[in-house]
Amino acid sequence: MPQILIPYLALFGIPLFTTIRGARQAGFDGVEIHLAGQSQARALRCRSTAYRLGLRVHLHQGWSRDENPTHWYNHALSALGCLPPDGYRLIDHIPLGVLDPVVVYAERLWEASGRPFYWIQTCCQPGAPKISFQLFLAAVERGQLPVVFDVQHYLEFRLGLEGVGDLPTDRRALMDLLGAGWKHLGPLTKEIHLDDADPRLGHTRGRNVPLGSGVLPLRDFCRMVKASGWDGTVVPEVSPFHLRGQRRRYAGLRRQVAELLS
Repeated sequence: MPQILIPYLALFGIPLFTTIRGARQAGFDGVEIHLAGQSQARALRCRSTAYRLGLRVHLHQGWSRDENPTHWYNHALSALGCLPPDGYRLIDHIPLGVLDPVVVYAERLWEASGRPFYWIQTCCQPGAPKISFQLFLAAVERGQLPVVFDVQHYLEFRLGLEGVGDLPTDRRALMDLLGAGWKHLGPLTKEIHLDDADPRLGHTRGRNVPLGSGVLPLRDFCRMVKASGWDGTVVPEVSPFHLRGQRRRYAGLRRQVAELLS
């Protein structure tokens, strides 16, 4: 059975999704600490807390305003000093000496080369230097690089879209795309980001909707993954706005993912 981690996001030290202790109480196997919105020192303190509670820890690269300018809130967060500076390097962004898996974006492919604990997400940020999906696929297959298969972002990347607003809504067509992607990337995948999208809600509100409320064929995708014999970590990515103030929903999300994977 894959291990299930919950995203951990914080602004000014205030968790947006769940606390580290809340993740443990909800039955998650670990946390994926996002480096956007908090300093390296604070992220390392969260990491230490998670380890003390017996949780697995992954890290996730943040983003700067110039890398992801398409959401209004990124401009506000940047002005408040919550995002990495424009033009930052991974070597300055990822805490030194950390050997936990770190999810990095596809355009950082060359910076990640030679660092096996950097796992490359199927996602190219809209404002970052462009890398085509075909170049990404060729590079990770040739180098046998570790991949994070993000269900929502894979479809955007594969179709050349910037946002979910223009995703097709036909589940069979979406499953065909995911199946073709898994055929190539499944053997390289270390982690799955399980998320859903509703194009009718637009670019910002339509992403990372509650699992099962969008158009993505998650149940069929999970059946395919299980049939392939894959084992790794799964991170359900649901917008914090759908879970805020509802601790019982964390445990419900954990049960929902386990049911999909079983």
